[in-house]
Amino acid sequence: MESLKTPRPKRGHGRSRSGDERRHAAALSPSTKGPLDLDDGDDLVDSKLSTLPPGSPISRSMSSASRTKSTSTTIPSLTGLDDMPEKDFSFLLLPENFRPIPTTAIPQAFLTSPQAAQTGDDLARLISRGQFHAAAIASARELTNLPTPPDPQIVFNLIHTRLACLTLINKACQELAAVESTVLGDLTSSVYRHPMTNAHIVPWDLRVLAVRLQSFGFKDLRRGVMGYYQLAQDARQEIMKDRQDEKSEDGRVWNLRLRDLGIRVASMLVEMGDLEGAASHLRTLEIDPLLDEEDKRRIASMEALVWLQFGDIWAAKRCLLRLQEPRDSAPDLAPRILQSLISIGDGEFAAAGEQLQQLHAEIPADTMISHNYAVCLLYTGRMKEARKVFEKAVDESTEVPFHSLLTNLCTVFELCTERARDLKTQLIERVTAIEPTGSGWERASTDFKLDGVRA
Repeated sequence: MESLKTPRPKRGHGRSRSGDERRHAAALSPSTKGPLDLDDGDDLVDSKLSTLPPGSPISRSMSSASRTKSTSTTIPSLTGLDDMPEKDFSFLLLPENFRPIPTTAIPQAFLTSPQAAQTGDDLARLISRGQFHAAAIASARELTNLPTPPDPQIVFNLIHTRLACLTLINKACQELAAVESTVLGDLTSSVYRHPMTNAHIVPWDLRVLAVRLQSFGFKDLRRGVMGYYQLAQDARQEIMKDRQDEKSEDGRVWNLRLRDLGIRVASMLVEMGDLEGAASHLRTLEIDPLLDEEDKRRIASMEALVWLQFGDIWAAKRCLLRLQEPRDSAPDLAPRILQSLISIGDGEFAAAGEQLQQLHAEIPADTMISHNYAVCLLYTGRMKEARKVFEKAVDESTEVPFHSLLTNLCTVFELCTERARDLKTQLIERVTAIEPTGSGWERASTDFKLDGVRA
């Protein structure tokens, strides 16, 4: 809600107040009490909680979340737009709003490969193939070529695609996305609401993404926590509306969104460095009696990873005990993987290696298990064996390997030989030969330890 201001009396030739509502976009509204408290028991949205520090040898989450969730080109219909008086969002289409992507963001091989994006590929195809670099460029081009006044649905769809794709390329491009997101200003402003129904006209996914990016863009991570709580308040209001409308079926969607926001608050606390606060917050989500068993186990796994990063092994072990409780469904790998991580945290690399070796033998196609096993081999001085496991994981992967796997393999190259540069180039060629998938195809130069070098 916008703050009320006392109008100034006119004096002489003083400037009159502008009617442009965009001038009132300022800080996000303050947080409210308890909007993340749950009253219903629907399923928890799968959310990736980045809990391990950048560059950590074991930095991949136990559950692999699809990277394409952030780049969906389908936006729900914007309720009430048909009868909405025309609003002009042309200020979002200015060419200066969009920064050029650094030429060294990805290796040149990804731009010249036969698998690379072709001139004329539409945006949907680029996203379905995980070619986020090309998709980010294409979405900006489409935005700047829209007719005036633009269709709000198309504008917000393309902005969401642009920001999400930049976020998925690499850290440097995520910083570009953070700067570009500030052009939206305050999304709680009346500019972005229906003038008669007060319904928000910006799609939910863009609102959620903008909260995180703007917290970086304005260099205030606390702003992100407050933004999530503001969104949670909106979600609770929609849930109450649904309960009053017996014909509505939106209640489940809004409950899922509310729980997703709870996870995102924990993620933001991790990025702020408040690991203890993040773990405690996850614990409050987990003890909700209305959550089903799978949801509780998923949150317990996240909590354990945060405690491991915090360095509290005993707290992580308490989470492990909850995961080891008997269950009726199929066996779960999470306790066994978490046990190996706890062993590493305790410095028991030999024990962790044995645990991961057994998992690797049972599930050789699991790239994350292969990666963690190779790291244990590396820590115990078995470098040649580690290199073989790393390379086999890359060669047998059905999709482009994740950041940590590529970076750690390049580190092994640097430790094993003076020909590391040539081996990195060969690795890039092997990766670009993999068929593009929606989980992401282009990889950053930093993944191959070629930061600032055009390879």
